[in-house]
Amino acid sequence: MVRPAAAEPGALALAPGAANVQAQEKPVLAILTIDDDLQLFRGNRQNFADLLKTGEEQGFLAYVVTVRNLKLTSPRVLGFTYNASKDLWLKSWFPRPTLVYNRIPLREDERLPWVRKKLARIASQPDMAFFNRRFFNKWSLFKWLSEYKATRGYVPETRRLTEQTVLSGMLRRHPLLYLKPVMGKAGVGIMTVRISPEKKPALPPAGAG
Repeated sequence: MVRPAAAEPGALALAPGAANVQAQEKPVLAILTIDDDLQLFRGNRQNFADLLKTGEEQGFLAYVVTVRNLKLTSPRVLGFTYNASKDLWLKSWFPRPTLVYNRIPLREDERLPWVRKKLARIASQPDMAFFNRRFFNKWSLFKWLSEYKATRGYVPETRRLTEQTVLSGMLRRHPLLYLKPVMGKAGVGIMTVRISPEKKPALPPAGAG
C-alpha cells in the first residue's frame, strides 16, 4: 500500500487487599492480551502502563487481563495493574469490565481457535463494549475511512501497489511516499520512497591525463 508522506521491565507481585475491589458506576476498562508461560502476559507493557495511567487520570478503573482469565460469567476478573514507583506488575481481582480493548500483540495469537472463540463471546456480550476486535487489513481500513464524509478529508491519496506503474505514477505527484504493508502492525515494515536528484559525473580537472 502506497501513500504520500504526511523495554518492558517489571516484576510481578500480588496486590494487597485484592479481593476487596468492588464494581464501580464509572466504566471499567480491561486491556486484553494473551497469556505467556514465562512473563504471565504478552504485549507492550509500557503501552499498557500508559493506558492504566490515563485511566487513573480520567477517573475510571483500568487493568490488564489475559484471554484465559477473562471469565465472562464471573462478577470479578483476575488481572494485572502496575505500580510505577516500584516497577511492579501486581496481580489483583477487578470488577467485570464494561469495556474491553483488544491489545493481543500478534495475529498468530489472535487466530488461535480458543482465542477466536473468546473474542466472539466478548463481542456478543450486550453489556460490554468491545474495541479493536481484530487486526485490520490496512487496505480495508483505508476504504472504510474513505467512504465517510467525516473522515475522508483526512485520508491521503493511497494506492495499492500492484505493479511498478502505480509507484511511478505516485512519485510523479508526490516527492515522498510511504510504503506500508497491508497486514503490518506497530509501524513494522513501513518504508519511505523518494526520487533522488540525478547527479552529473564529476569532470576531471583541467590538464589532467
